[in-house]
Amino acid sequence: MSSSLSALRLLQGCVSSARCADFPFCSTAWAHEGTTSACASDWTSGVLWRGGEALAEYLIAHPTVVRGLRLLELGAGTGVVGLAAVMAGAAEVTMTDRHVEQAAENVEANPALAPAVRVLELSWGAEMAASLAGDVDLVVGADLVYPHSSSEAMELLLATLQALRRPSVLAYVERCATVTEKFERALQALSIRPRCRRLPLAANIYLYALDHWTTVEEPVYNSSIAFLGTCRPIDELNSAFG
Repeated sequence: MSSSLSALRLLQGCVSSARCADFPFCSTAWAHEGTTSACASDWTSGVLWRGGEALAEYLIAHPTVVRGLRLLELGAGTGVVGLAAVMAGAAEVTMTDRHVEQAAENVEANPALAPAVRVLELSWGAEMAASLAGDVDLVVGADLVYPHSSSEAMELLLATLQALRRPSVLAYVERCATVTEKFERALQALSIRPRCRRLPLAANIYLYALDHWTTVEEPVYNSSIAFLGTCRPIDELNSAFG
């Protein structure tokens, strides 16, 4: 973990600590003594994935993206993105996931940040998401789409984002071009669609910035699109990336 996140106390290690070569996200590059394989059973659980670490670092480095806003984190996992957002000045963060034990443990381990955080169980889908939309200024998430994602999971994620219809910043690690194309085609197929910009964050890591959800027929994906002041978080992203 980089020095920018060193102030956080996390009870899980980085993904590179996971000693299992059988899965595409695991690396032994940073293996530590005493680390057990996080992939032994539920291999998506128990470690801090690259996209989450990258998005957390980005928010701390660019606090104006979240300062004073109410955030909803999808697929929180360890909760590192939400905790980093509070460190960066977010007014409130709601962490959600199907299983929230790890996020809750990490919130408890960071008592100075805990008052601004709530943790909720949430299964993706339009009905559940719509009930939260009124309390959200910005949606964040990381590592929500990956090669082993099912088509149903991707559909539920997009249904959730569409139901919320809020500016969203999603960190995505590109491990398979086919999955990237599938995700972008799925965005284009939505009946209510966002403007979308893909911004390079690090090697093979991108931020998808979504805003201006509309039924108007217009390009969903344009790598050079300039957002015209539709929302502050997206404006701040554009400023940071030039």
